[in-house]
Amino acid sequence: MIAIENARLFEAVQSRTRELAASVGELEALGEVSKAVNSTLDLDTVLKTIVAKAVQLSETDAGTIYVFSSTRQQFRPRANFGMSDE
Repeated sequence: MIAIENARLFEAVQSRTRELAASVGELEALGEVSKAVNSTLDLDTVLKTIVAKAVQLSETDAGTIYVFSSTRQQFRPRANFGMSDE
C-alpha cells in the first residue's frame, strides 16, 4: 500500500514539475517578446520575434503571421519563421 501511494505521489510530482517547466518557458518567451516590443519601433522585428516564439512554444517547425490587405481583400504573409520567404 505504501509503495503504491509513493509511486502515485512520485508521478504527481513529476507531472507538476513538467507543467511548471512549461510555464517557465512560456513566461521566458513572453518576456523576450515584451523586450522586442519595447526595444524597437520596427514592426517587422516585433512580428518576427512573436512568430519565432509561437513556433517554439507550440513545438512546431514553422509559422507565419498574416495581415489582411483591405485593398486586395486578402490575407498576405507578413512574418514567418522556419519557412522560406517565397
